[in-house]
Amino acid sequence: ISNTNEEFETTKPKNILIDYGGPNIGKPLHVGHIRTLNIGRSLYNMNNFVSNKIKSDIHLGDWGMPVAQIITYLDQNNLNADELSAEDFQTIYPKSALKEDLNIFGHTFDYWFGESDVNDLIPDMIEELKEKQLVKEDDGALVSSEDTDPKILITKSDGSYLYITTDLATTLYRQRNLPYDEAIYVVDKRQSLHFEQLFKSIKYFGFNDSKHEHIAYGTLNDAKGNPFKTRDGDTKPLLDLFEEVKEYIKKFNDELNDSTLNTLTNSVLTYSDLLSNRKTDYKFDLEKFASNTGKTGIYVQYSQVRAKKLLERFENEKTAKLREFNEAESNLVRELFLFGIYLEQCLKNYEPHHLANFLYEVSNLFNVFYEDEKFTDLKDTESLNTKLFVTNLFLTTVHNTMYCLGIKPVDEM
Repeated sequence: ISNTNEEFETTKPKNILIDYGGPNIGKPLHVGHIRTLNIGRSLYNMNNFVSNKIKSDIHLGDWGMPVAQIITYLDQNNLNADELSAEDFQTIYPKSALKEDLNIFGHTFDYWFGESDVNDLIPDMIEELKEKQLVKEDDGALVSSEDTDPKILITKSDGSYLYITTDLATTLYRQRNLPYDEAIYVVDKRQSLHFEQLFKSIKYFGFNDSKHEHIAYGTLNDAKGNPFKTRDGDTKPLLDLFEEVKEYIKKFNDELNDSTLNTLTNSVLTYSDLLSNRKTDYKFDLEKFASNTGKTGIYVQYSQVRAKKLLERFENEKTAKLREFNEAESNLVRELFLFGIYLEQCLKNYEPHHLANFLYEVSNLFNVFYEDEKFTDLKDTESLNTKLFVTNLFLTTVHNTMYCLGIKPVDEM
């Protein structure tokens, strides 16, 4: 019931690779990217929590028209790419989704490979598939020889590559250099056919027998249920949403330092995302999700800060004895016990919302427990120590839950 990570370490750790279906480096991060980042990070952290051997690859889109335009611009203006900043690239086209932006949202990756990293593998891969008669020509294009409807297109009629071409080569590269038992692709549900065809092809071509899963998710919409857009009708940049949330929080917490405000902003953006089942679309309502009451990142942060302050205040007043739990304490402790059950559901179904909802429920019960008896009014040491014991259980569980969800605890509110 103490819910430490040692209690949940697996005896048979798996090698798991998470592919984030990453952004194109020649385009800005927009609100559509936030779900793959949040869901992917939570699945990464949960697997790490139970001691699976987990690796992440953002799998950047680093070729195509936007990248060609950047290279051409650099060449025409005699610019050295190594000497340019993220701000320079934002001017060139018109923004770039680089590491600096992702760091603002607290995201990092074990590998920053792009599609172009496997480009040299593709010609040999195609030739081997031809030799084994696993692909065939169809109006100049190459299609899989497997009988499927629709046909699985491997290269275009002009010989150019498709996403499935580079994804297949990426699978070969990973199998040779980053062997895995399971690969999970966190990409929105509109790409379901692509991954169905990719996984069929991996098996049909005999690339490996590892498990492959598409972690599909719905779209993020505004409070009215419409796609997030700028006033000009373009897709809303993710940094713009970050600043809007931060400024809203700042209105009610103007004494907090900038680092804490950034953490609270990411808490709102992460927690509101993970609350709903990943397969469904959800509406982002700023006033609702940045509130200090209800199922919000602000509320769960407030609860853990409250617990932390209590333990700090009474740090020197602990004794060894406990009394029997009262009703409020029993209700909280019973809820804490469910952490392992919800963690198991999340891992089994790749669904972070089980732990996200648990985080609210346990935070709410802690606040009931906190209001039930004032710590300063307690006359006997056994009652105080029992309160502190339960508070410590709560704080350990909440911090581990927040870690699994990818939320960093703040120290003040």
